[in-house]
Amino acid sequence: MKVKSRKYSFTAWNTKVRIEGFGLHKVISEMLSKRIEMHDILYVSDTEVVLFIKVDDFQKVKRICGNKYRVTVLNEKGIAPFFRSLRLRKATISGLALFFIIVYYQSLFLDEISIYGFEKYTEEEIREVLEEVSFTEGSRKLTSKDQLNAVKLHLYNELDNISWVGIEYKGTTGEVTIVEGNDNEGEPKETYPCNIIADKSGYIAKILPESGIRMFEDGEYVNVGDVIISGVMPINSTTFDDPETIPKERYVHAEGEVEIYVPHRLTFTIIPGIIDSMSDENEVSATFQNGENEYDFVKRVADREIRKYLEENAPESAKLTKKDLNFEVKESKIEVSVFLETLEKIGIKQEIMNGSEQPV
Repeated sequence: MKVKSRKYSFTAWNTKVRIEGFGLHKVISEMLSKRIEMHDILYVSDTEVVLFIKVDDFQKVKRICGNKYRVTVLNEKGIAPFFRSLRLRKATISGLALFFIIVYYQSLFLDEISIYGFEKYTEEEIREVLEEVSFTEGSRKLTSKDQLNAVKLHLYNELDNISWVGIEYKGTTGEVTIVEGNDNEGEPKETYPCNIIADKSGYIAKILPESGIRMFEDGEYVNVGDVIISGVMPINSTTFDDPETIPKERYVHAEGEVEIYVPHRLTFTIIPGIIDSMSDENEVSATFQNGENEYDFVKRVADREIRKYLEENAPESAKLTKKDLNFEVKESKIEVSVFLETLEKIGIKQEIMNGSEQPV
């Protein structure tokens, strides 16, 4: 038999003892009468029991047992003996502390740099450019946004036709991802400076810039009019000319593909009736079909209204990615609320003229 108590935890200082002798139930009963707390009581046999008691109660137990029973301390558990054992192992503590300090110190430096997305350039060429700004294996991690932006800007300036650069850390590995623009040789190409701006609000699903710089990361929310791919490219001059005469940016014709998740909310009321019809803009009259329960009825009518809504409010290329349906029955009406999410391609060009944007 084993008895457990919930009063004990790792923070309690307990002693595991073994009591041997005849008539152990008498000892346990007397210990209970003396209000000695016990837990994890395990009867090994008729003449042996193992249990946990508080260290402070150990002498009381020995007095109760007297010479008729043998009491043996097996071990101690709890936070106090844990730290006491650690004090006896100073070398172990020092070694552990030194180990964690070394691990932390090593985590501040880059063991490896992985490069993804290159096609026109070789990995060696990209690494040479990174070495120019001391972003190499063994270098200290760059933690501030300004430091990371300086590395990105250097890549933009030294490598032609780079439309986006991303830098992130995974442990002690630095991952550099670049997106190269498409040349599309032999095809007529617009060249006037412009940005690509959002013509609809939503959450970024994908941005694939061909030229220009992406301004949002995946998952970020964009509003109508936000610049998604910028045609303004920064220039980091390495000459010693007068800073006032050196251009700080150049303008390109932004190109690329943008997809966003667009949220929609649709609400209407269903009035169960004998015919299917539209009462007004927000009320629908519909009939139950044979064997149809309430949920199936609402879902069928809602699917019909969703199709109508998307035909009027979303382009044909839009893909429905999420649909949440909620409804509430109130007297003779059913109030329905539907949350939708569609995946849509967006983006219109906005011409840059003399440093200011003009819609195209």
